[in-house]
Amino acid sequence: MFHPSSLLLAWGAGIFALQRLDPAGIALMAVLASIVALWADAAMLRVMLRRIRWLLVSVAVLFLWMTPGVFLPGIGGRLGITQEGAAMAVEHVARLLAIIALLALLLSRLSHGRIVAGLYTLLAPLGWLGIQRRAMAVRLMLTLEYVAEKRHPGWRALLRPDDDSRGRGSVHLATGPWRWTDGLFLGGLLACLLYQGWR
Repeated sequence: MFHPSSLLLAWGAGIFALQRLDPAGIALMAVLASIVALWADAAMLRVMLRRIRWLLVSVAVLFLWMTPGVFLPGIGGRLGITQEGAAMAVEHVARLLAIIALLALLLSRLSHGRIVAGLYTLLAPLGWLGIQRRAMAVRLMLTLEYVAEKRHPGWRALLRPDDDSRGRGSVHLATGPWRWTDGLFLGGLLACLLYQGWR
């Protein structure tokens, strides 16, 4: 099991690499990431895709009908779709799908507590900038717990004092040990990013 900060860095590296791929590479990454995410936690991926379905539709419509260029032959051209618009719609939808699949894969491997622990570790070198990582970790943990609740009491309940919350004076954060496999993993990740940057 890798340290949560390693997995967060891997996810960030995947998003960074995604921006440097050509359309064919983006489509391939979207397919592969979706397959792995379905294998890891199909329910998680379905929930996330359901939540962004209108965003996907908006992105597709925006590029299909708002991009000037040469009209597609046949019915596509009669509908006002250009070749450039179709290509950009496919590229941006595939990129968004890849990002969501990678995020679903990350969330299937990390609990809320481990995500916060990973961010807490990654923020350690920025302490000299005055960033209060403990306060950020507590706020993020409480936010994730609130979002994860199936039944929300409403925003007014947040303004009322809660007797149960008064007794919770601390939030326990298990960061976990850093292993040699994490260093090896991040070293390989850095080598891949450097290779991608030199190409």
